[in-house]
Amino acid sequence: MANTVSTHVNVLGNNAVIMLLNKSFKAIELGEIKSIPKVFFNIENPKINWSLKKISTKWCYVDSYKKGQFTLISADYPPLEFIKFLFETCISKDVLTVFECKYEEESGKPVGVLLVKLIDSKITLFQDEKHFEVPSNFLDDSEPYLN
Repeated sequence: MANTVSTHVNVLGNNAVIMLLNKSFKAIELGEIKSIPKVFFNIENPKINWSLKKISTKWCYVDSYKKGQFTLISADYPPLEFIKFLFETCISKDVLTVFECKYEEESGKPVGVLLVKLIDSKITLFQDEKHFEVPSNFLDDSEPYLN
């Protein structure tokens, strides 16, 4: 995997989910590594071991956010544990919430896709396109990739 990974997330959920995310991400300082631990976990100075356990990577920050779509930049790997944490938060408002994600290395080359949804009351992560239908524009950066 690359030195940095961009993870683009589209949240499909009801208005309550989007409002919850809007409120949380409004408190985020874009580009600030300590912002995610502070806003979402109430941790001021996280240690690397904490970040690896709770976020899945040494560091991660929010690069952009707009109405349920956001981009996370992280060290080496996608922040899967953080995405799972956000998903768990969202399904408390709407059990039909779905997270569509793609991640790419620093050159912009796509390196993976991820779909997170609740199936039979269990959080399920599909990590390749063999397990779900990928929209035709999903990996096309010339247009918004998510429906």
